[in-house]
Amino acid sequence: MNSLLARKIKEKKFVLNGWIQIPSAFATEVMAHQEWDTLTIDMQHGMVSFDQALSMLQAIAGTDTLPLARASSNDPASIMKLLDSGVAGIICPLINTKKEAQQFVDSCLYPPEGLRSFGPLRAMMIAGSQYLLDANKSIAKIVMIETKQAIENLNDILSVKGIDGIYIGPNDLGISLGSPLSVDTKNKLRSNELSVSEETENAISQILKVSSEKNLITGIHSSSPEMSTKMIKKGFNFITSASDERLLAAGSQSVIEKLKILR
Repeated sequence: MNSLLARKIKEKKFVLNGWIQIPSAFATEVMAHQEWDTLTIDMQHGMVSFDQALSMLQAIAGTDTLPLARASSNDPASIMKLLDSGVAGIICPLINTKKEAQQFVDSCLYPPEGLRSFGPLRAMMIAGSQYLLDANKSIAKIVMIETKQAIENLNDILSVKGIDGIYIGPNDLGISLGSPLSVDTKNKLRSNELSVSEETENAISQILKVSSEKNLITGIHSSSPEMSTKMIKKGFNFITSASDERLLAAGSQSVIEKLKILR
């Protein structure tokens, strides 16, 4: 593992990743000035356009936080544009086959290793003239494993040269395995926390085992510090524990719960 993300993991054993869904440069700047090791701008389910993402990347610049992005899909043009904007890694959703994994990697790598076209407008401004020489090894290429089909094809997917890591979406994985989502409604501050079924838990362990044996970055989306702690102890080294949206909602709810009883 030679990517900037892998180096940060090696330095810290695991990294804490913040998830950015709100299309606001200032909100992103606030997140970047906390102690998140990385921030991932969510272009798939976040309310973020490319123009907004560019401003958000500018807000992260100047901090020690490493900027990543989850692509909206496995689309070469949009992936290349995100890379040209200066992200240090791409998380690609819904990679289900070796062919799809190869397409993703090809989009991220300059020839002769891949098919990425040259035009790193902002990326070269940030990284300097060495960008073209360093990009292929410094950019983290992470595939999302979040379906039953992806698990069945896991070894084939991970045989693609250039993949740096995997990222599990437990909710989509559970749905694909036929396990209904169980929402924790007892605690309003954790109303979006989802209980992982035993079948999903076993699938997560299987993906982790195979990926760890290949010395890959192992990432997972979690819904609470408690779930994150459990996943760190399992051996994951790239952990998303909270999104800007959830932190805003939970912080607001915490204050309101404590004060509304005075009414």
